[in-house]
Amino acid sequence: MIIDVYMRSGPSGSNPGGKGNIHITHENIPSYIKYCNSTSLGRESPLIPDNQPVYEALTFALARELGLSTPEDALLHNDDETQLNFTYLPGFKGKAFDMVPFYFSSRLIEGNESKDQASAIGLLARDKVYRDLLNLADVSGRRQNVFIPEGSQNIIYLDLGCSFVDAQHGRLSQRNSIKKLKVEKKSVKKSRKRLDKMAIETPSHRLVSLGRLVEELPKTELRVHGQGYKTLDDLISQREINYIQSVYALHFAREAQRYSSDPRFRRRAA
Repeated sequence: MIIDVYMRSGPSGSNPGGKGNIHITHENIPSYIKYCNSTSLGRESPLIPDNQPVYEALTFALARELGLSTPEDALLHNDDETQLNFTYLPGFKGKAFDMVPFYFSSRLIEGNESKDQASAIGLLARDKVYRDLLNLADVSGRRQNVFIPEGSQNIIYLDLGCSFVDAQHGRLSQRNSIKKLKVEKKSVKKSRKRLDKMAIETPSHRLVSLGRLVEELPKTELRVHGQGYKTLDDLISQREINYIQSVYALHFAREAQRYSSDPRFRRRAA
């Protein structure tokens, strides 16, 4: 399959990318597209820059599982099934894209935005526990990363980044909060055992098991343009998945302890 991508503008953040339209058969999807192409992580790290868009798509999927709203997102995948053709329209300001295996795309949001600042502050405070659980960057001072539709009591998170590794200027780097975690077999096993008894209540009052969220991570479904849905273990290596599961287990356990008095955290029957 051939997918044509028409780029209209350059990046709005530090990572390479920009706004464009993705043409698939009879569908035309206005999107923001970005990718990563280098790393400052050492050789011992299992995370690789080519797969950063997959890590970001996973973060979006987990955010939705916890009840947060995001734009429609999908991966563009350069592989045997799909050929990507990029065209840079007049007015595009930026560097032509590197040809990499994956690009992350999110549909651009249209419509009027709420101007009720007091309501926005309250909604951001309501969602903080879920953002902290996923180790997301603070968005309270970055209103360009969220969109609150006029008349809505719901936040759409436009730019979540990745919850377990940073990417700036197209370069992977270690998150400070992750450096503090001891990713060791014994501590990971202890954290996962504890999480098996923990759940969190989403804004829609659905209970999500934290242990199951970590356990079922490899089978998380991510949308790939032109290819439908693929599971995480179809897209990245088992070494990467093992590391990501370990980081989430340790971080979830730490946040569950920190928010132990929050009624949204529940103990589940053994």
